[in-house]
Amino acid sequence: MMPPKTNQASFWRPRGSNRSTAPCLFASLATFLAFAPTPADAHLSIIRQGWESTGTAEAGDAHGSALAAGDFNGDGFEDLAMGAPFEDVGVLPDAGTVTVSWGTNLGITHVGAVALVTGDLGVTSPDDEFGYALAAGDFNGDGFDDLAVGAPGADLGLGSQDIGAVFVYHGSASGLVPSYDRTQGDVSGETHEAGDRFGAALCAGDMNDDGIDDLAVGAPGEDNAAGSVCWFSGGLFGLITGPQGSIRQSDIGQTNAAGDQFGRSLAIGNVAGVVIGGHSYDDLIIGAPFRDHSSLVDPGTVYVVLGTSSGPNPNSHRIYDASWGGLGGPQRTGWFGYSVASGHLYDGAYDGIAVGEPGRNRGTTSRVGRVVVGLGSGLNVDWDAKLVELQQDDMGGVVHADEYFGYALDVGYFDAVDGHEDLVIGSPLDKLTDVTSSTGWVGVSHGGPNGPGGDYDAYYQSMGNDPIEPGDRFGASLCLGYFDGTGR
Repeated sequence: MMPPKTNQASFWRPRGSNRSTAPCLFASLATFLAFAPTPADAHLSIIRQGWESTGTAEAGDAHGSALAAGDFNGDGFEDLAMGAPFEDVGVLPDAGTVTVSWGTNLGITHVGAVALVTGDLGVTSPDDEFGYALAAGDFNGDGFDDLAVGAPGADLGLGSQDIGAVFVYHGSASGLVPSYDRTQGDVSGETHEAGDRFGAALCAGDMNDDGIDDLAVGAPGEDNAAGSVCWFSGGLFGLITGPQGSIRQSDIGQTNAAGDQFGRSLAIGNVAGVVIGGHSYDDLIIGAPFRDHSSLVDPGTVYVVLGTSSGPNPNSHRIYDASWGGLGGPQRTGWFGYSVASGHLYDGAYDGIAVGEPGRNRGTTSRVGRVVVGLGSGLNVDWDAKLVELQQDDMGGVVHADEYFGYALDVGYFDAVDGHEDLVIGSPLDKLTDVTSSTGWVGVSHGGPNGPGGDYDAYYQSMGNDPIEPGDRFGASLCLGYFDGTGR
């Protein structure tokens, strides 16, 4: 099965057709947590709707298809937010919910989980897809992490499908508090339009170096799926009063081509490393995985927009595709930039950037997929001397056609806080054997002085005492967090 080039999340259906679709590592109707090894045995947990949290497990809800970790109640343990964007709320189909389960000294507790819905901040409507994307960050600088929830199907009461909105919950000692929403129309020069799917991708980070997190929002359906990204600066009142703006490919000297889906994937990291007035600003990384190159269809492109004191500045940017350095050249339907992530994967002052290219062929084996990692610098990302290229057999797996390795990425400390973050890679279409399709696989490649590679861990769903089944798509979403008292 090929992930579709649509404005829906991959593996998820257009409205009206069948749906199924998972470490925190997502599997069908469950969230699987792999805790890094401690002197005792590793701990594992499964969080499903109803059994271990709240709500009711129902076919097609896609619980866990978006994940985010943050300390929302300030108790020193990160909590886990899990989206179920196709959950029916009452009689409203696909309105969507988000379940939040709380971290404790012993890990995620099954007690006290709460469910969030669009109606917390407005009116719940069918097809909102609330929980399609999630991001956690401290948007108001009060020391509590906040949660942003994307609902790209929201019609805002305008009668048009897929306009989209983002709902923000501020953290507090008592948990998450519904606070406000952000829409594309809140940004100067932008308007609400059907099909934009504002909120289909989210990312939080400090792009203006003021110590408060900002939020980037993808609208990959904008202008016939050419795509756009909006950003909102955090401040004392959250994402309400600070600088904000929007970015299209035309702002970066490129053409807004229909179908590129600029903004389908987002990450934030210091990969350009430009120091201005003593400040080194984090940069906004934007994937456009379906951008064409000359006669090639959908090889994909990644853009880096440099951060400044007033937010990301599209006049200062970098553009990367698979023709750079030692990347081997673009391929038709390679989808370079389908996933992006950034973090301190190498030695030095700069972050690394990881790019998923899940459609890439390997010889005559089609759509094997790969992940490439380069080291940021004051000029361009080093895709040569510091290049790390990973495929599934580099991490103990077996390569099959149509597995789309690199579909999902995340970066964070998995085994130890050792100065080198680790790269987590999801391969949800992994076959395990030649006949068991879409069971899923997740690998952790540990960072080091020269980047990730060499030392790795690999996970299958069965390692969480949950049976491996075709179609579970384990690894379709990923999240790292400090959920317990082990400090890792």
